[in-house]
Amino acid sequence: MSIVVGERVTWERAKEPSLQIALDFTDLERAVWVASKVYDLVDILEVGTPLIKSEGMKAVKVLKAFNKPVFADTKTCDTGGLEAELAFSNGADAMSVMAFADDPVISEAIEVARNNGKKVVADLMFIKDPVERAKKLKELGVEVVELHVGISQQLKYGKGAEELAELASEIRKLGLKVAIAGGLKPSTIPKVLDKADVIVVGGYVTKSDDPRKAVVEVLKAMGRL
Repeated sequence: MSIVVGERVTWERAKEPSLQIALDFTDLERAVWVASKVYDLVDILEVGTPLIKSEGMKAVKVLKAFNKPVFADTKTCDTGGLEAELAFSNGADAMSVMAFADDPVISEAIEVARNNGKKVVADLMFIKDPVERAKKLKELGVEVVELHVGISQQLKYGKGAEELAELASEIRKLGLKVAIAGGLKPSTIPKVLDKADVIVVGGYVTKSDDPRKAVVEVLKAMGRL
C-alpha cells in the first residue's frame, strides 16, 4: 500500500492535528525498523525518553536521517540550555522540558531554541493546575505544551489521554498549541481530534506486528485518509 501524507508545518495550529509517533524503545535497531515502515505517513518522529537514555543523542541523529521532523523527548528539568543544545545539534527540531522545572531552566531552553529556529515543548505531566502553569509558560515564551498521561499512570490507573480533551481545549484558548499523548488509539482519537494540534500515538503502533497498517488506521480515525 502506498499512501503519501502531504508535508505539514508541525507544532503549529492547523485545520487538523499533526501525527507524532512515539518511539519509546530502548533498542535503536527496533526504533529504526518501525520508523522505516511509517515515516512517510507520519508528521513527526519522536525519539522517546527511554531511547535517549539507552542510546544517547545518537538516536536523534540516526532517526533524523529519515528526513522528518524529529522531537527529542528529553524531559529536561535542569540545564535547559545545555540539553537543548545537545538535542538541536544532533538534528532534533523540538525538545521537551518538564513544566514543573524552575523557570530559568525553561527560559534557557527557549533561548537556545529561538537561536536555532527550533521548538520547546513543555510537558505538563504532574502539574496540579495545568491552566495556571500554562499561562506562566506562555509568559516565559513557550509556544507548545503537551498534556500527557505517562505509561506508568496508564498501567496503574487505566487512564488514557482522551480524558484530557476538555483541559486541552481550555489551554488552547490561551493561544498555546497543545499536543496530547497517552495510550491513544483509533477508538479514542475522535475524542481529542478537535482539541489537539498534535496527536501522539505510541504503543498502538510500536507494539503492532504491522506498524504501517496501525498508522493507516490512526490516520483514518483522524479523518486524514
